[in-house]
Amino acid sequence: GGGTADITIHKITEWAQMVDRVTFDEIDTPSGGPWGGRLISEEFLTKVLQPVLGRTLYSKLISNDAICRRFLYDHFNSVIAGYEPDDGATYALPLRDLLADLQGDDSSLASNV
Repeated sequence: GGGTADITIHKITEWAQMVDRVTFDEIDTPSGGPWGGRLISEEFLTKVLQPVLGRTLYSKLISNDAICRRFLYDHFNSVIAGYEPDDGATYALPLRDLLADLQGDDSSLASNV
């Protein structure tokens, strides 16, 4: 992005080498100020996705760190990186894919959106 760097500390809590998976906890939050991408993502989640998804799906999203991170990193952050305020472009996010990930076997959740 804009040339800032945030420093954070993480602790590996589980390493499953056989399935190539690592889980970790954030020990200390990034040391940058309230102007980076993390703040934008948090605002997007609470002010846009929460009203769109409704309480049930939003709770499921934020409780599933893997789905939430994948959506933010693969989709939302790419929109932010390419955003130009004067280009007149419209942007779409794959909410249908997000819903499919969140629903799993419970297709009744889609009626909330």
